[in-house]
Amino acid sequence: MPSQNTPERQFGRYSDLSFTVHEYHNPASDVRTTQEVLLENAYQLVKASVSVNAEWSYVKCIPGSYGVQGTAIGGNCYVFNASPPNILSEKGRAKEIKEWGSSVTEDEVFNMDDLEEFTGSGYGHILEGKTAAHVSSVNSQSSKKRENNASPENEPEPKKRKLHVGSLYNVIPQPHMHPSPFSPSEARTKGKPYKRVDPIFISPYTTLSSSDDTRWAWLIPVRGAFRWEHCTSGEFLDNSHLLPIPPTPGSPDRVSWTEASLRGFWQFLLDLRNVGSLGSLGISFHAARDKPSQASKFSASDSILTPSRATLDTSLNPSSQTSMVDYIKVYHDAPKALYVRYALDIWQYRKTSGDDKIRVLKGARLVLVDEASQGIAVS
Repeated sequence: MPSQNTPERQFGRYSDLSFTVHEYHNPASDVRTTQEVLLENAYQLVKASVSVNAEWSYVKCIPGSYGVQGTAIGGNCYVFNASPPNILSEKGRAKEIKEWGSSVTEDEVFNMDDLEEFTGSGYGHILEGKTAAHVSSVNSQSSKKRENNASPENEPEPKKRKLHVGSLYNVIPQPHMHPSPFSPSEARTKGKPYKRVDPIFISPYTTLSSSDDTRWAWLIPVRGAFRWEHCTSGEFLDNSHLLPIPPTPGSPDRVSWTEASLRGFWQFLLDLRNVGSLGSLGISFHAARDKPSQASKFSASDSILTPSRATLDTSLNPSSQTSMVDYIKVYHDAPKALYVRYALDIWQYRKTSGDDKIRVLKGARLVLVDEASQGIAVS
């Protein structure tokens, strides 16, 4: 049975609002709400709905009301300004904002180098004001040209790269050997482990070591090919080439160095060793003993200036098999192998400050060796 009350006449505290309250009783229920409580609830509800201030309002729900069994409110009844939902997450956010100048935690650091290169679409015609019909015509003509040039006799010759001939002994500044510091750095290991590809283990190894007493090393090819399968080889371009060439995506067969990029990479390793963020690092440069032949002065894009892996006698010891390769060796504690590999992968070379950065070793497959220079894995 509805009843009407005029709050501004009987209760002066509600004079700032003009509203009418209708209360409906369930005949089967003996529960009654006092007039004061009813007016107070209605007043708070109306005030919250017309308030210009955004705030949460909590409405007290009476279980079992309106004849709905097991729920507070159901059917056509709704809670006004309900509490925000709880969102499940693996890690909760901090309840308080951090103080200005607080140190950055590890979970707040994101590395842009982990992202794949962005491949955009060509929308230049929009900026140039060309019509869609014109673009369609141009695309049609381009397709016809491609069809006409698709025959084998019209295919262009592979672009040849002019390679450096001669010893690389003087390319890297002396000394060529920087041993590991006697006392390991106390700095905490930074970075993250390399996860771009799973390592290919070389028998008898089947897993990576976790012993701090074991020392391993990564071999970075500069010119030549190692005896292990799946390894990326290296070539050294002459001075007519200004920029290095990283391995081709999907086919990491070769990395092409320039003198400037190789010197930059060497300096990067020296800085990494001095900082000590990856533990006790040692680096060395090994120039090939066998001089490349003059017949290999030029190399097509599908060939490599290296001795063929098939010609390497597997009965030779590891040191003699690597003597024909110019390479850099990075020594480290065995548990930090993948952390060092990650640092090598994300290194970037830039010729001048305005040039684009080049990740020379991105996608390369490097070999990890033990203390006896026996292969452990390719990654």
